[in-house]
Amino acid sequence: MRPFVCASVCWMSEVTGQPKTEGGCIVANFERAALDASTRRDVALSLQRAALPTTALVIDWSGVEYADILGLETLFDFLIERSGPVAFCGVNREIRHLFLRLQILPLIPIAPTPDEARRLIEAST
Repeated sequence: MRPFVCASVCWMSEVTGQPKTEGGCIVANFERAALDASTRRDVALSLQRAALPTTALVIDWSGVEYADILGLETLFDFLIERSGPVAFCGVNREIRHLFLRLQILPLIPIAPTPDEARRLIEAST
């Protein structure tokens, strides 16, 4: 599987409407497999509804199989506007490699599970 592909327009991706709160962190996950040009508007709106800018946020990538530069641009535009801490979890090997190539890994902590991501946030604050 290639990590940098655009899924067809029939794929939908959005953050769950009911993010979970665990230990003061909001845990939001993508409901579908694509974070790309065809889903970027829905993702942006869903992310804005998921958490206040100052709230600690864990983004669970475990369901994401495809990402393209426009989908990532949407996500990082959202993250730039936040003042609260952010961590990722559930990132698959292909997307982790994409993050490595884009030099994102040093900027955002990544953990295997939401609990571990939450602990990374707690340790950094």
